[in-house]
Amino acid sequence: MIQVEKIFSDHMMLQRNCENRIYGKDFAHEKIGLLFRNQLYETVEDGEGN
Repeated sequence: MIQVEKIFSDHMMLQRNCENRIYGKDFAHEKIGLLFRNQLYETVEDGEGN
């Protein structure tokens, strides 16, 4: 299970028209998905838990 950094919380605001990175820790090579505004973003964690 992914553990995002404490900076990410309910009701936070993201900057418009720029890249916003979501980061945290997870198990090595774990598939991670983020659903935002009905669009799914997926990635795979690197071998170091990032």
